Amino acid sequence: MHGQEEMLAQIREEGLLVRMVVHPDACPVCKQFTDKVYFPDEAPSLPIQGCLRGSCRCRYGAFDPDGPSLEELLRLGIAAAKNGQKEEAQEYLFTLLRADWYHEQGWLWLSAVVDTAEERLECLQQVLVINPDNQVAQRGVELLQAKLNRGVESEGDAGEP
Repeated sequence: MHGQEEMLAQIREEGLLVRMVVHPDACPVCKQFTDKVYFPDEAPSLPIQGCLRGSCRCRYGAFDPDGPSLEELLRLGIAAAKNGQKEEAQEYLFTLLRADWYHEQGWLWLSAVVDTAEERLECLQQVLVINPDNQVAQRGVELLQAKLNRGVESEGDAGEP
């Protein structure tokens, strides 16, 4: 959980609040923390004490009470992606994922605006960590792995997942 300690320190430095991000398939103990918000010094330690999984997958997310909602960040990211504004889309989607690491649609749309096939593959693999049944991500992983195995990468415009 070393990365989560760094995340907590960064959230503290930026003067933001901590939003608990719980994996969609979390145990009942961890589900109690879903979307709860804390001051950084009051956030529960990770891994969550009493987690029933072999490995707790809870994370800290950055929460700005004065910033846009997660839904608004996704909407803005999608709009920018559809308009071909890759950098702007990335900014909105990175902010969304910093607040909610397990945001399936955020990862899916980010895959459409990152710069390389390797990055697209990483995004789609994260979608499958969240939802192994996501058929769009499954197909995208298959196509990208085949492309990377052939050693061919073409840089396309931002598009829809």
